[in-house]
Amino acid sequence: MQLSAATGNQSWIDTILQLSHTNEAIRHATIAIGGLGKRFQSGDVMSSRDSKSLHFDTLALSNYQKSLGMLSHTLATSNTAPAYDTLRQTLITCILFVIIDFLRGNDESLLVHLRSGSRLLQQHQDLAVGDARLHFLFLQVDMLVTLWLDRPSALSGPTPDFEMLQLAGIEHLTGGNRLEVLEGRLVMIGNRVNTVRMACKLQSLDHGSAKSQHRYVQVQLDAWVSSLNEYASETIVSGSKDNDLRTKLLWINQIYLQLILDHCFADAKSEVCQLQASKAFETILTMAKPLLQPTNLIKDVSVFWYDDSEKGRSVPLFRFSAGAICPLYLIALHASSPGIRLRALDLLERDPWREGGWDSSAMASIARRRMRGAV
Repeated sequence: MQLSAATGNQSWIDTILQLSHTNEAIRHATIAIGGLGKRFQSGDVMSSRDSKSLHFDTLALSNYQKSLGMLSHTLATSNTAPAYDTLRQTLITCILFVIIDFLRGNDESLLVHLRSGSRLLQQHQDLAVGDARLHFLFLQVDMLVTLWLDRPSALSGPTPDFEMLQLAGIEHLTGGNRLEVLEGRLVMIGNRVNTVRMACKLQSLDHGSAKSQHRYVQVQLDAWVSSLNEYASETIVSGSKDNDLRTKLLWINQIYLQLILDHCFADAKSEVCQLQASKAFETILTMAKPLLQPTNLIKDVSVFWYDDSEKGRSVPLFRFSAGAICPLYLIALHASSPGIRLRALDLLERDPWREGGWDSSAMASIARRRMRGAV
């Protein structure tokens, strides 16, 4: 349910639960997500190896394999073109597989399912028209994978227009105290930064329009920096430890978003760009390292958790927040210096933690695999 809310599709969960009563592939995929969700709720990370974690891993993997087998059998035994309902349920199962692989930190398998679903949508345009919500969900998940895991888009067929990309952004917080409002604004600006970045990658805008959108987002980010400076100067004495950590995380994410924005139209391999990026990466690493010390644990920051009063414990929130994992992952992938990349990986792996939907050990594992593949 939290995943549905995080991606702005809160009614989607009802569809899944209804279909799980009649479709075995969806049922087993849902159970697999439930097993991984139990690990998530306990605050486990992918690298945990205690007996309880391994039990839920086994439950998730066995049901994932059953779901894969059932879906393959359904498609293989179909003598004619799949019926509308079969196609729709196949695409829903693909989305569930993407979620499972995201929670397991398996980006290669995730991309396989996303590309397969995208091809089906392209081949059966009547399905895209008949269930616009499902088509939009594929676009949204593809955008998240492309931007947050820094993978190539899995979409096939016509490029989505800029307005559609804007709608596919992640949901952000509204209201709350002043710091939460600042965080919500930064997530919203981050959506726009990433929409411009995605539009540049997919060429959804002509150069002049893209430049105009770029300038607009830069003005918003500059205004946000002024607001955070004002907040920081007013609370430097009275701020709590939690607020202090969250403020530092916001600064890290501002540097991260500014770097993405600066490189939308630049040659990332040029000497100037690499020097600029190296300075930003060094600043992020310097700021993040003390936040990850045992006495100053970032994992305790309240924005990543909510209190479950019925069970008397804190439960992680599956939402996209201003944390350290995504900036460190970006550094591990793109720093020109092997030493800087290894420092980012060390911070992600040394004492793994979870920030809402992000698992530092899973992201480090993805980065390491991609580093080996690039050699």
